[in-house]
Amino acid sequence: MLRILGLTLIYNVCKQVIERHLLRHLPDIFSPRIVAMYTDDELERIAIESPGVVEKEKQLREKLANLKAGLEDLRK
Repeated sequence: MLRILGLTLIYNVCKQVIERHLLRHLPDIFSPRIVAMYTDDELERIAIESPGVVEKEKQLREKLANLKAGLEDLRK
């Protein structure tokens, strides 16, 4: 039980630190005025997904389709 309470405390402290020091500046970073000043290259760098992420997403979508097909077969 103490381990769970300790992990919960660590989680809550980490969440507060992230919110206070990282997330509070996001509205400023992505305000329309600031984004309008970004170059096309900067916007592409922010928006593009890495090839590894794209490949993983493709694999997961295929796995999901297979699982749905299997579920459909089991329902018949």
